[in-house]
Amino acid sequence: MSSLKLDEIITNKEWLQALESVILEQKDVERYLGVNREKTFPKREQTFAALNKINPADIKVLIFGQGMFFFLNGVFHFCEVYLLV
Repeated sequence: MSSLKLDEIITNKEWLQALESVILEQKDVERYLGVNREKTFPKREQTFAALNKINPADIKVLIFGQGMFFFLNGVFHFCEVYLLV
């Protein structure tokens, strides 16, 4: 397991096995998923919450995205996940 401690945020072992290598290949992954990441929404432990309750075999398409919200005190990033069943 990497220093990202992905097993703390992807508790479904099947999803962890399917996504870990793809996640670790991403540029700046530590910045967005690391234990000391910047102001990001949702909270780190909720980033993959939807995946933890669904069996990967039941999903046909999984799309991850990122959007930005601007607040008075700065920019907060959030992650969007779309599950098509």
